[in-house]
Amino acid sequence: MSRITHRRRGPTRERAAVVGLAALLPAAALAATEALGTYKAWTATRFDDDGKKACMMWAQPELAEGQYQRRGEVWVFVTRRPAEQRFDRVSFELGYAFKPGAAAKVTVQGRADDASFELATHGSSAWVARPDEGPVLVKAMKAGAKMVVEGQSARGTATRDTYSLMGFTKAHSVIARECAGS
Repeated sequence: MSRITHRRRGPTRERAAVVGLAALLPAAALAATEALGTYKAWTATRFDDDGKKACMMWAQPELAEGQYQRRGEVWVFVTRRPAEQRFDRVSFELGYAFKPGAAAKVTVQGRADDASFELATHGSSAWVARPDEGPVLVKAMKAGAKMVVEGQSARGTATRDTYSLMGFTKAHSVIARECAGS
């Protein structure tokens, strides 16, 4: 079976950032978003969510592979919500609906040994299956060069998205400073 490769060349980074935030935030929070900077492949922001400060960073894959004709937007997010004591929550938007109960996998490459994590899925989203693994995944992402996310749609289409981790450490240090724990 041949593989279709899609290089992400979509909208400008600024437009892509707005699209990514619009998918995750209520309109009021989107209006109160403050850009913290773009660091190579990663964009960092701070926003108010019901009057509580929160921070988010995100990137899109540099390479998206699979036998699909159409696919929605694809993103990875790292979120910090200090008022809720929620730090380094890693989630993914894969641009298609997963089969109910299906799992996905993320592998961080560029270390002495690759680090892999199982992802729970629902709808078109995925996240680290065990919340205590979020900080472990973030630590691996800081040390890695690339990250690969593999999943399968409800239609059975396998996908493989490759993200650059260049700029991740700097973007993360910015959101960690802006949304530090109490």
